[in-house]
Amino acid sequence: MLCLGPEHTYSSMAAGEMNAQCPARQVGDRQLGKPTELSTITRLTKDAKPNASRTPRARHRAPLQNPDVLTSDMCRRLGANPRSARCGPELDLVISFLNGPLFAAPPRCDVAVFQEPRLASGFPDLVVVFWRRDIAQNWKSARTELHRDDIRLAQYLHQTGPTMMPDLHDSGARHSLRSLERLHAAGLVEPKHGAWALRPLSEIFAIEQLIAVEAKVSEWRAGLEQAWLNTWFASDSYLLVPHVPRGSALLEQAKEIGIGVWTEQGQVIAPTCRPKLPTSYASWLFNEWVGRIPFLANTNGKRS
Repeated sequence: MLCLGPEHTYSSMAAGEMNAQCPARQVGDRQLGKPTELSTITRLTKDAKPNASRTPRARHRAPLQNPDVLTSDMCRRLGANPRSARCGPELDLVISFLNGPLFAAPPRCDVAVFQEPRLASGFPDLVVVFWRRDIAQNWKSARTELHRDDIRLAQYLHQTGPTMMPDLHDSGARHSLRSLERLHAAGLVEPKHGAWALRPLSEIFAIEQLIAVEAKVSEWRAGLEQAWLNTWFASDSYLLVPHVPRGSALLEQAKEIGIGVWTEQGQVIAPTCRPKLPTSYASWLFNEWVGRIPFLANTNGKRS
């Protein structure tokens, strides 16, 4: 048991989680604010209605061959809760994308692909995670017991640096005593000169690149808005479309807000808005999810 002082509660630590590296932008006639508060991360327009003529083709497409895509069962075992698969033209587009060449992996990185993982902001169509197994494989098993409030506190300490316990109370750190106990047991925080500090990211944050992909068959402006909002957790955000509509301002507006664009033929432009990880507690969620992959593999090996 750690002697940290009396426990206080808070209402939310979501505000201000993302660093302000990417300013507010404009998509068409709509102003996009900085995605710094979780309450603002909502879908701003309705998704395009599925094209009935293309839906049967999505149902009968050949099975996905990409081994890096995590199954729904594996996602749940890792702690992520994906949305149930739904047939439609956008699923058809996503499967086509996943069966083609993906992003180039950074050196020494493994890749894990999440389809529509549940986040507080919704369900991004794809999240491609490049992570360092050599970093994650030595993590303590206590990390599998962390709560989301604990992960929020880790992000808070990442933003503020070493923090005294009274300051954590004043900041409204919910359940800070219990969270610090779990973070300490998991090896994420350590006492430092009378304060509590996050250990170096090089030891506890395994993700090198976190790529969000938003697929849209039509309504590309709504897709750009969602791709922009995905920068609250991702280091790179893309809009995936079948093709760039002739005469549209898609590429110009994507460049203005720093979003990359992919089509079925390949990458058209790369993102220029690239926040430094971790940008929010959601970045940590993916970090903890992929970090459990070696632990599950070791557990399964011992059982066999």
